[in-house]
Amino acid sequence: MRKRKNILLWLGLIISIPVATYAGVRAIFYAWLSAANPESWSPERAGLYSGSAFALAIVFFILFIYCLVTLIKDSNKKYRNEENVKKAQKALISGNGKEAEKFFLKAANAGSAHAAHELGVLYMTGAPDVIPNKIESQKWFTMSLQAGFEASIASDPEWFKSQQ
Repeated sequence: MRKRKNILLWLGLIISIPVATYAGVRAIFYAWLSAANPESWSPERAGLYSGSAFALAIVFFILFIYCLVTLIKDSNKKYRNEENVKKAQKALISGNGKEAEKFFLKAANAGSAHAAHELGVLYMTGAPDVIPNKIESQKWFTMSLQAGFEASIASDPEWFKSQQ
């Protein structure tokens, strides 16, 4: 689903620029045509054509802004999640399991498949201040796999085979 959304956002971003430009040029052209040749292009007719072309330009410009802002927000969210994963890994290296668990949970609950996988590993193996918990481990591995992080299968292949 996330891949499809990104494809549609990029497609909207790419298509909206030339369409908005074309519509804007058409609006200017109709206004100019009315001024240059008022006998064949009445001001009312040119106003209607020019106004509708201008409205189309605005709609596609708004689509462009929406796609751009959404892509930037998604990128920032992904960056923040990976920063939390890095903080959690540093906490694990320094021997602070609870701190690592906190950062992994923060990123995993925000949608990071990588963090969900790391939580699964943390609950499977345990760490200082974190007791191994097979049920929690399998829960996070499953969430990670559903989010597209297929490396989770290798962490507990027997359990995944039994689930099919």
